[in-house]
Amino acid sequence: RPPYKASPPAFSPEIWIRWSKDAGETWTETKQDLPKFAIPIEPALIMHEGVTLVLARSHGKEALDTENQVWRYTQLYSPTGWMPFAASFTNITASQVGASPWHGPWSQDTVEISFNPVSERIEAVATNRNGGEPGREHPTNQQTINLWSISPDELAAGSSQWRFEGTLLRRR
Repeated sequence: RPPYKASPPAFSPEIWIRWSKDAGETWTETKQDLPKFAIPIEPALIMHEGVTLVLARSHGKEALDTENQVWRYTQLYSPTGWMPFAASFTNITASQVGASPWHGPWSQDTVEISFNPVSERIEAVATNRNGGEPGREHPTNQQTINLWSISPDELAAGSSQWRFEGTLLRRR
């Protein structure tokens, strides 16, 4: 396979929301400009007890943790359930940039989020195409599905630091 050389298209740091009140006959839309670092791609969204949380991989130079050579996820949080969203980076990481010649911004991984009524925490299931978290013992020859969580109270206090719960699946 040839080394990764293509650059992803440039996206604006913004989020668009579109909604319909008549089963899709007509649509309304609005957008919010975000800080330069927050370019949410393939977002997952949860609304819980009146708040909205969006978790998405982020494209752009600012999303790269240059010290560890990993991509980071962006979190958008609204205590009102609607715009405006507060944007921040999370500590959830994705594929290691230098681990493979074709792992550039487009090979970042995806997430899904939900509220766990047993733990009373918001949980994110995140794929990682070349390693888990923390440690990534073999970053170039494994894929993992990892579980992260954060409490609603931590989100309300402005935190974007998620707790790593463990690796659910590891594949060589």
